[in-house]
Amino acid sequence: MTPDRCPCCGSPRLHEGTLVAQHPVRFRLSFWRTGGVRAFACLDCGAIRNFLDEKALARLREANGLEELPMGRKGGTMSDF
Repeated sequence: MTPDRCPCCGSPRLHEGTLVAQHPVRFRLSFWRTGGVRAFACLDCGAIRNFLDEKALARLREANGLEELPMGRKGGTMSDF
């Protein structure tokens, strides 16, 4: 998912980056699998929001038996945002 507005202040000014400690941050999908994390920083209020990358999200949905996209706030799928 790629957000188009900051969830905190509503600003459209977002910058995509990567959270890094010593290595890029990963999300554990299962014991053996991890997925990439995408981070977006708001250039107005400084909020940082994280999302799984598309490949990791598809794997996690598949592993949980979720083939369909969830409904978004406006009644469309999350890809409508």
